[in-house]
Amino acid sequence: MLTEEQEHIELFLKHYYIHEIQRLQQNEFHYISFVLIAQCIELLGTLLDDKPFRAQNQARKRFNLALVKLFPKGYAKKNLKGEIYEHYRCNMSHRFLPSKYITFKKSTSKEEHLSIDNNGIITLSAEQLAVDLEEAVHKIIHRMHNGLLKPKKTGLDFKQLLNFD
Repeated sequence: MLTEEQEHIELFLKHYYIHEIQRLQQNEFHYISFVLIAQCIELLGTLLDDKPFRAQNQARKRFNLALVKLFPKGYAKKNLKGEIYEHYRCNMSHRFLPSKYITFKKSTSKEEHLSIDNNGIITLSAEQLAVDLEEAVHKIIHRMHNGLLKPKKTGLDFKQLLNFD
């Protein structure tokens, strides 16, 4: 059985992490979806770790944890030295620009997504990232419903955040 906060977290994740990113992409705002997905990945890692929600200096660990535990194996393999974290998440979060080692595409074949060219440039597909994020969100929700994810005090009012619209 979910706590009230977990119920609100579930609704929040479904609304903002799945539906709003889908709407962005349906309206051709793929670049903005890259920024949001990077942040979403990190927050999913926050829900997985055993540190307080607002623990300092956890971004890398949390992002990487989410990639390993919630995303297809290809992400962790391409992120062995923190490449996806550094060149995608950090650059998009802090500069609103990818590094020269990341190429963004609206859509690609599944094989091209996460591919690395001869110059070490990783290709990321907005559409595939959104699909993989949605699956990761469902894994978190599944873990909450099955008692596999301990409730974490966030200090946030997710119910209030849901009334933002």
